[in-house]
Amino acid sequence: MRNWKSWTQEDDQRLAALYRGGALKEEIAAELGRSLSSVQGRLHAKRLLPPRPPITPDQVAAWLRYKEQGVPLKRVARETGVPPVTIRRRTGKWSSKTWRVWKAAEVKRVREMYQAGLPLKVIAAEVGRDGSQISARLKGFANRNQRWTAENSLALELLWIQGKARKQIAKTLGKKEATVALWVRKLGLASRKPGRKP
Repeated sequence: MRNWKSWTQEDDQRLAALYRGGALKEEIAAELGRSLSSVQGRLHAKRLLPPRPPITPDQVAAWLRYKEQGVPLKRVARETGVPPVTIRRRTGKWSSKTWRVWKAAEVKRVREMYQAGLPLKVIAAEVGRDGSQISARLKGFANRNQRWTAENSLALELLWIQGKARKQIAKTLGKKEATVALWVRKLGLASRKPGRKP
């Protein structure tokens, strides 16, 4: 494949003949030994591609609605036949994680599904949001539910006295081993070996 080679007049004539003859861009690229993007660029430079129809205000309004709904840009471009760059120029920054204001009822529903033990993917599909948006929304909520309590401290001391290892205690309490290690130090249990009463 010839990449980064200048186009000769001969190449341009063959390109025009093949394109006007109905050959696909991929076939032209293979025939001329060039990359697809090189062929595309040359067709554009030589004005062999048909001009695109002008963008109407209705199209821009439709794109903005898609953007608000969080529809991915690539999907909109594919369905409308307009390059993503053109859509982005008219509508501003576009992300697959387009921000939508959370409504109180939606947040409540997400939390209820999370407490019921549903996976994030299922919750995301139910509320029509991206999985990362769901996990970000639940971050503070999940952490509040997992804070260390006085009951956790009491249980830790009892399990420590029973001689349980940190890993076993973490599993029993449903906490991370690092969290248990931290609270062992905070409660002054680190100076005592497991299994010994104060």
